[in-house]
Amino acid sequence: MSPKCLYAHSKPNEPPENWQLLEDHLKKVAEQAEKYAAAFQSADWGWNAGWLHDLGIMVNG
Repeated sequence: MSPKCLYAHSKPNEPPENWQLLEDHLKKVAEQAEKYAAAFQSADWGWNAGWLHDLGIMVNG
């Protein structure tokens, strides 16, 4: 049995191999948020917010 993949972004008429994996998306957002939040000495908060920003969608979606 293969593990279930979670996707952040899918592309219409494209196979799943071309979709963005949720883990990749969350990591990229966390890295970007960390950079922005560092400007006001809150890089760690930015990193965590980036990783968690889609949590509501996963719970409620």
